[in-house]
This record gives sequence, C-alpha cells and structure tokens, in this order.
Amino acid sequence: MSSILIVDDEKDLVRRCRAELADDGHDVSAVPDADSALEWLSRNDADLVILDLEVPGRRGLDLLTDILQRRRHTRILVHTARPCYRDDFNSWGADAYVMKSGDSSPLRSAVAMLLRKAA
Repeated sequence: MSSILIVDDEKDLVRRCRAELADDGHDVSAVPDADSALEWLSRNDADLVILDLEVPGRRGLDLLTDILQRRRHTRILVHTARPCYRDDFNSWGADAYVMKSGDSSPLRSAVAMLLRKAA
C-alpha cells in the first residue's frame, strides 16, 4: 500500500481525491497548508505528495523546493488550477503536473504511473 499526502486547502476536492485514491488501494492523508505539510513530512514518510501550489502559509513553489530538499526520495505531483506554473523553472522539480478538473482520471493515472516508477 502506497502512502500519499495531499497538500490542498480545497476541502471538497480533497475529500473526493482521498476517497478515490483510497479506493485505488492507497493510504491517503491530507493537510491544508504549507506548515502542516512540512510538519507531517517530518514525522511520516510518503511515497507521493500531491501538491497544490496555492496553499496558505508559503509560496507553493517554495514549498515544493523545501519538500525536495528534505525528502529527495518522495515523488511530487503538482495538482493545480493554474497552467502558468508549468512554465516556471521552479516547478520542474516535480515528477508530474496535472491540471485540476472535475474529471479525476488524469490525476489517478498520474498517481499510478509515478508509484509504478517508484517501485
């Protein structure tokens, strides 16, 4: 069972993603902000972090960099509604980039692909 951390403050989206990823057999945790994400990662391991780049507490790209510095082995999937981040050099450290939408299949496919690569 893979461990996934979702970092996102959109409660309805998080609830839906948690349920769908749990149905896929993953152990899913969620936190709403940057500080909670770093605290969670200091106490727990995650195989994958699903990261919204617009969460309270810190610039999302700075959080991405912090996670990479602290947890180099952890895969990061950027899950955001803003396509402008894709062209930002600082986002290139992420392993995948998925646009938010009502259809969760691109997210679920990316999660499966990244976890297969990690195995």
